[in-house]
Amino acid sequence: MIMKDDPRILLFCPVSNHKDYILWHWIDYIKKFTYKNLEILLIDNSDNKIYAQRIQAAGIDCINVYAPQIAIREKMFACYKLFRQYFLENKFDYWLSLECDIFPPINVIEHLLALKSRVIGLPYFTFSDSKDQMLFTDFEIGFYENEKQRFQTFFKEFASFNGSVFRQVNTGLGCLLVHRSIIKKIPFRHDPDQEIFQDTVFHNDMFNAGIPAYIDTSVICRHYNSDWNKIKEIDNKKIKSITK
Repeated sequence: MIMKDDPRILLFCPVSNHKDYILWHWIDYIKKFTYKNLEILLIDNSDNKIYAQRIQAAGIDCINVYAPQIAIREKMFACYKLFRQYFLENKFDYWLSLECDIFPPINVIEHLLALKSRVIGLPYFTFSDSKDQMLFTDFEIGFYENEKQRFQTFFKEFASFNGSVFRQVNTGLGCLLVHRSIIKKIPFRHDPDQEIFQDTVFHNDMFNAGIPAYIDTSVICRHYNSDWNKIKEIDNKKIKSITK
């Protein structure tokens, strides 16, 4: 039952056929979320329109951004730009950014709302540089003053996870709850000269705008990641192709 004062939340993430190994399990899982005032929007950047139709047949709203001849970063930017327009026009209160290989507890929304932060997320492991890396970076423990002084947290710092909420600079967009006021203030953008994705750009822009973001270390999400090295960009200035 939806209560009158429950914030309207939109769960959004970009998807593509490259996540086919896990997407259908993830769709079944998010349908079990316990928060009621929730809508789901996926934006598909596959190189054909069939995949979005399959997602729609599974009962999930999905839009296809069909642009087979542009770089993956440009496709991702197009997805986030379209999401932001939809989010603001439909007057949602929060965005739950949940990537389609991340599995938080099914009461994740209630949990994050209770922490009363405009930007707060949960950590998760990823495999990077031949080691397991906890994908939340840059705890603010009081010694950095600017972005150049940030540090990364790897598995050996797992002891830092004491169940507390920490301020952080970049936890990615794997599992992050963001208030409407932040979406209004920080537009998504794409810089073709930088080889970074929207998660890094978005967090950097929040950091530079003085917007605090937090990570709750009392919960760790399951992460079923694939190898990004299998996604090839032929040329950064010309036509791109993506191989599985």
